[in-house]
Order: sequence, then structure tokens, then C-alpha cells
Amino acid sequence: GLITHSRSVHDPNIPLLCWYGIEPLIEVDAGKALELMNKTPWPELKDFITRRAATVANGRSAILSSLSNANNPDEYFKRAQQLLTALDSLPPVEKPEGWEAAREKGNKLASKKPELGNLISRLGTRFGDSSFFPHWRSIVHNGKSGAPQRIEAMEILTLGNDPELGEMAREVLDTPPLRAAAIQALRKHPGPDTATAIVSRIDQFPVKLRNEAINFLSTREDMALILLEAVDRKEVPSSLLSTVMLDQFGRYKNEKIDEIIQANWTMGSGGIDIARLTAAVNDWKKKLSPQIL
Repeated sequence: GLITHSRSVHDPNIPLLCWYGIEPLIEVDAGKALELMNKTPWPELKDFITRRAATVANGRSAILSSLSNANNPDEYFKRAQQLLTALDSLPPVEKPEGWEAAREKGNKLASKKPELGNLISRLGTRFGDSSFFPHWRSIVHNGKSGAPQRIEAMEILTLGNDPELGEMAREVLDTPPLRAAAIQALRKHPGPDTATAIVSRIDQFPVKLRNEAINFLSTREDMALILLEAVDRKEVPSSLLSTVMLDQFGRYKNEKIDEIIQANWTMGSGGIDIARLTAAVNDWKKKLSPQIL
């Protein structure tokens, strides 16, 4: 009863107190929470309930059910936008029950509010609805689109688990403004093809991105081997790989990896006269003076 009091809409405490009571129960019964949301005139409470419900599976289904019954395009847009905003803080989620009905209703309402089309496309892709993938793929492939738009499209397809994203991301590694986003997308598509594409271009990457790429390649044995083979062929400088990373590669217990490391790096104290170590350090301190550095 309290949340129906329109007089309390500007009260600094009552809406929050009601929210503190409702919030723990949303995960238990999201449908009931959305019923409360429809009864209250308090905009802040409506926003809180929608965003919190979007973080749980039954809450997303309940929100989509409310969207499929919406008749006001502005209300549909606002609630769908809140859902999309909440999804931004979550990892990829499965397509909720009720998405098809909500999509159909949104498409009908889009005739009265054109902005709904883009919002529905974003939500659908986020839910892995493959019918929306071609639109975002076309933006990634379109060289006339701006870099921010192409990067956003890759990010959306990444969240939607587009199976074709790996091939697209490997292709756009040749476009400097898209490289960082492509590396991020390829984290979901590791393997020999990805490693080969990155290694063949790694000397063109700026330092930070190059380090990120090498760290990524080191996460799998098959990709690490491709990187090391490029070092062995003198296509990638051995100086790009740290001793810590080489130690990590050694833990794969791969004979070919071990052979390449032994052929290209001196590990341990080999070649160093331990007895002259202190003198050698002092010599280098003199050579590498502050002026030289």
C-alpha cells in the first residue's frame, strides 16, 4: 500500500526504505516485484526493480512478459532500455523465455517509435538471436562505417556469441583502429587460426597491444607453439617474450616448445661468470649513466 502513495514520490527516505524491503525478494519472485513496479508512481523505484530483475533469469523472463503486453511505445522503450543497461554489467546470458513475443510486440510498436528497431536489435543480439547477427556483421565489414560503430558492433556480436565473429575479427586485424577490439573478440575464438593471424601482424602493433596479444597467445599450448615457431624463424624478436613467460611455456611439457626455447634463449646462469657478477653490475651502472638513459 505504501508504494502507491503519490505524495511520497519526492520523499528522500520512503522510496529507498521500500526498495530495501523489496530488493532481497526479487530473486525469489521477480513476477511479483514487477507487479509492484506497475503499481507505484515512483520513477526511481520502477528503475531499481527493473534493473535488479534483469540480473536474474526469472527476472528477465518477467520483464519480457511485461514488454509483450505493453501497448505504449514509450513505456516499452524505457523498460527495454533499462533491461539492456542492466545486461551491460553481466556476462553473456541465454535467450530468456518470452523473447519472441516481446520482439514481435516491439516490432509492432516500432511503427510509432522508430528508435525501437535499433533497441530491439541490440537486445536480440545480446540474447544470441541469430536473426540480428547479419545487421551487425555488415557494420563490422563496412569500411565506410566509423571505427566506433564497427567496434561497438564487434562488442555486441561478442556478447551474443556470434560463431562467425572469429573470422571477422581476424580479418580486421589489418585495420589499426579496430585491432584492440579484434584481440578482445578473439579471446572467445582461440586456436591455431587466431594465433597465426596475430603472429603475422604482431610487429605492427603498438607496445601495449603487442604485450596483450602475446599474453593472450601464451594462454594455450597450441597458440604458444605458433608464437615460438615464429621466433625460431626470426619473424618475431625473441626479446618480446619475458623469462616469466618462457617459464610458463616450459610447464606445457611440450618437446617442440622446449627445443625452441633452448635454441633461442640462454636460461638460468649459463654463460655468466658468477664470481664476477658484482663487478659486472658495477660496470653496467657506469655505462648506463643517467645521461645515457
